[in-house]
Amino acid sequence: MKLEEFKRTHEGKQARYVSDLADVEGNKQFLINITGPDNLIKKVFAESNFDIKIDQKGTKEDFKKEQSTFWESNSKKFSKSQKPEEDFWDIFKKKSIPKPAKDDSIIVSLEKIDGEGTFYAIAVPLLVPRGISVFFHFPVVQWTSGIVIPTSGDPDLELYSFSSLVSSSRKSSGSDRVSHSSFWPTNTHLRVYGFSTTVCSIYAQAMSFFPF
Repeated sequence: MKLEEFKRTHEGKQARYVSDLADVEGNKQFLINITGPDNLIKKVFAESNFDIKIDQKGTKEDFKKEQSTFWESNSKKFSKSQKPEEDFWDIFKKKSIPKPAKDDSIIVSLEKIDGEGTFYAIAVPLLVPRGISVFFHFPVVQWTSGIVIPTSGDPDLELYSFSSLVSSSRKSSGSDRVSHSSFWPTNTHLRVYGFSTTVCSIYAQAMSFFPF
């Protein structure tokens, strides 16, 4: 799915793009929304193709299988993106990810209109300018994971619920990974931050183990 396939519903500097989403059985019970400064949205997603999978009947076993398939097809990318051990201390030299602002942030949100129980998987290539944040918001889930693999530049990755839960700030070409699980269902948000202008891909998965 390309950005031009979305419908723009808000005019002005702060734009909103919306599109229907169907699950693996073809049920159109979901929406994807992109909100933020219009010029940033067009720049970040100019070459992006949104690959989204939604399975309302997905089980823990399906979830594990999906992860295994992803790992097998991308393991070479992970190994290539690892930095030598001598760069370990560089992790602590990086500045903390700053607080986001409306003018430098884009929010991509998945919205459930109807249905119960859901597994989500999303893969999107991005161009993230320096100092820009791109958030990926999931409906109520209990488990969330994300990985960012850069082609160039230096992205950082952070996972939020009501506050920051975990972050990953590898230097340079290292892949950043985060995950979190909770018995209590909650909304989660993944944040990709451009520590420097970066071309990267985010792969994220989220799941509710109980029907919500």
